[in-house]
Amino acid sequence: MTGTITPQLATGHVGINVTDLDRSVTFYRDALGFEPLAVHREGEHRYAFLGTGGTLRLTLWQQSDGRFSPETPGLHHLSFEAASIQEVRTVEAALKALGTEFAHDGVVAHGE
Repeated sequence: MTGTITPQLATGHVGINVTDLDRSVTFYRDALGFEPLAVHREGEHRYAFLGTGGTLRLTLWQQSDGRFSPETPGLHHLSFEAASIQEVRTVEAALKALGTEFAHDGVVAHGE
């Protein structure tokens, strides 16, 4: 078809399956500063909508009882943008204070 315009879409939010909703909400709130916009903890459908400035950025769904496997299809990584390297170092310090295990030591620079 000539003249067809393909829309250019921007990333809206990312949804992640988690094994423990409360633990995950606490982590993303305390370590990365996301605010819970809505949390549903009743029944079999447990989920949370997290964001910044009232904008939805991340959804967490407690519907997994397995462990992460790099050998299966799925989310490769989750990336967050920071305004400065100092913001990155502040988040890194918060993660270390929470006992987070790092795959790499220190800030890993990327060309993107």
